[in-house]
Amino acid sequence: TVSSMSEEELNMAMGAASVVGSVIGSIIGARATKNRGGGGNSMITSAASMMGSAMASQAASTLVKSVHEDSRQRVLEREERVARIR
Repeated sequence: TVSSMSEEELNMAMGAASVVGSVIGSIIGARATKNRGGGGNSMITSAASMMGSAMASQAASTLVKSVHEDSRQRVLEREERVARIR
């Protein structure tokens, strides 16, 4: 489960999510400029691609970390409930 991931596994998952987010963000950023009529300017397209890549990479990495932290919190809460029942 996500909550039982080691720090190394979490970092690997965050890295993988970051790479995937980076690629997707790059594509979306480049396409956004083309759809707005800026497709002829390669400098604007490149800048939008880099910005999309950076933003999506960060978002994906943050999402993985957030899911991990939420999962760990749920496990702790479950353990507390079980301890109260006993």
